[in-house]
Amino acid sequence: MLRQQNSWLDSDAWDRLAGFRGHLLLVEAEHDAVIPRALSQRLHDSASQAKSRSRLLIDGAGHLLAAHWQAHPDAARRYQQHIARFLLQD
Repeated sequence: MLRQQNSWLDSDAWDRLAGFRGHLLLVEAEHDAVIPRALSQRLHDSASQAKSRSRLLIDGAGHLLAAHWQAHPDAARRYQQHIARFLLQD
């Protein structure tokens, strides 16, 4: 879906997300050269019926989040805490 520029625009994800009623968390890397920020925004916007929608930006990270967290363990702990709070919501 992402191998060609803007190929994700024709995805069926938008229609599927329109009916999603759960909690949505999108994790984004600040310097991701693979996943465009516009894709995350469209995913967020498409889930208009979701119980909640949020976006978590990982400051300073590129596409390889595991490498970022290995180099920045404090950032990894903050991410884990955020995910735990997200999973424990109603």
